[in-house]
This record gives sequence, structure tokens and C-alpha cells, in this order.
Amino acid sequence: MVDSDTVAVDASADMPAELADVKVRLRGVDTPDTWKPKCDAERAAGTAATAFTNAAIADADIVTVRDPAWGKWGGRVVADLIVDGDSLAELLIEAGHGRAYDGRKRQSWCR
Repeated sequence: MVDSDTVAVDASADMPAELADVKVRLRGVDTPDTWKPKCDAERAAGTAATAFTNAAIADADIVTVRDPAWGKWGGRVVADLIVDGDSLAELLIEAGHGRAYDGRKRQSWCR
């Protein structure tokens, strides 16, 4: 777990060793930052969103990375993360921990 919308994935079963440790950014969702948050409200919301993501992954029987593509930041992949058949991005949005995101300018999480 990196934060609520980025997950470290061990892809050693499918990739060469030098490419096996990848960070996957969830496609279609923006969550509050826990790394360099802009305000206390963002930090608190980011901590709650990260706990939600961590629990969703820990409690899942099957976690699948779907449709990976290189992201705009080097070394990171953008993909759909499916937990027990449900999109983690959609679960975050439905639970109020994230917002739909199309890769453009993010809205502030600070009030």
C-alpha cells in the first residue's frame, strides 16, 4: 500500500525481476493525499481513504489488476484494481473517500 489510490504490486509471477515491483495508480479516482497534504482536513480524509483501501485489499479473496498502461509519472502504471469483482475506484467513490478523476486538474480536498 502506498496510499489510497496507489498500490504497490508484486508482479514477479508475470514480469522479469527488474520490472516486478510496480506502483499501480487506480484509474478514474482521485483521493486525498497523505503524502504532502495541503491541509489537516486532507490529511485526515487521506488517512481514512487509505484505511478503506487497505481493508478492501486485505479482506478480498481475489485482487486483479486490469488494463494496465504506463502513467504520466515514470515507473507507475495506471490500471483498474478489481477486488472480489468490484472496482476499487468505484468503491472509494461510493464510500465518499474519492472523486471521479479523468487525469486533469484535481479539486482541492481542503475546505
